[in-house]
Amino acid sequence: MLSVHIKGLRKKVFSRLAPEIAKTVSELIRAPGEPVLVSRDAAVFYEDGAPRRNMVLVELRWRTRPQEMLELAERLRVLLQDAAGCSEVAVSFGQWQPEELYTFHAEESGLDE
Repeated sequence: MLSVHIKGLRKKVFSRLAPEIAKTVSELIRAPGEPVLVSRDAAVFYEDGAPRRNMVLVELRWRTRPQEMLELAERLRVLLQDAAGCSEVAVSFGQWQPEELYTFHAEESGLDE
């Protein structure tokens, strides 16, 4: 699963852009059927004690595919600057280590019949 966590983007703008972000990510990583988590943090950046509304931080976490992540970072930067009016977009990339992620699936039960 690829995780895209956005900090500093207004809720209304995030709601409008989240589906496009998920679609962009899915197309770029070329991993059909793989879930993409797009989340928002209501963080506010401050500069000299005043809120700065036009700055966004995007945190990406996925497996090792650095070229795809560079392309994704650029596409998200363009999307956020054009559609959300952000003047500064910072992107942080971290890798999921296999030992960090556990996936549990529900077992079928005869009780559900």
